[in-house]
Amino acid sequence: MSEIYELPKTFTWLSPWHPIEDEKSHPGLRGASSEEPGLVKELEREMPQGHVLSGLSLKAIAYCSADPEEFLFLSNDPKKPIACVHLTWKKETNPQWPHTDIYESAEEWLAQMKREHEGNAT
Repeated sequence: MSEIYELPKTFTWLSPWHPIEDEKSHPGLRGASSEEPGLVKELEREMPQGHVLSGLSLKAIAYCSADPEEFLFLSNDPKKPIACVHLTWKKETNPQWPHTDIYESAEEWLAQMKREHEGNAT
């Protein structure tokens, strides 16, 4: 697989999304039960076999201030470079959870973020 996807340097975040400076100390980890803190570790703990992100290298990059369970991850899969994940803070058995929406490009994610910013999320 390739390197973890990167958003363009000119990417601008819109509310309610905010960049994560240090994913291992992010306040959203308050519900995590993993011994090693970090949003990626929490996601890996929650994912059952067969989850859409299983086996990928991941990096947490943003959180949603409107929903403290929503996080944005980047992956090393060019077909699934951006994933919006609703963490559940428990180990899941159904591969549909934690719920994950995949975005194929920064442009596609930006369009979704704009809809949320304008209050028109789908």
